[in-house]
Amino acid sequence: AIAGMVFVQMCLGIATLLTGVNLWLALLHQAGAMVLLALAVIHARALRDAAREQARVSTAPIDGAPGLV
Repeated sequence: AIAGMVFVQMCLGIATLLTGVNLWLALLHQAGAMVLLALAVIHARALRDAAREQARVSTAPIDGAPGLV
């Protein structure tokens, strides 16, 4: 999803410049930037949560294993 949005954002930016900064294309480019930022934040949070879960699972004691006293 992020790679696709980066491509759309790139195309919008190039089209905006080629049309002499057409207002509607420029506005679409700005809206695309907001969408891309939101996707990046969502992706980063998902990666962080997955890393935390992995760390929690890898340090959890195994059932039946003797514990340290």
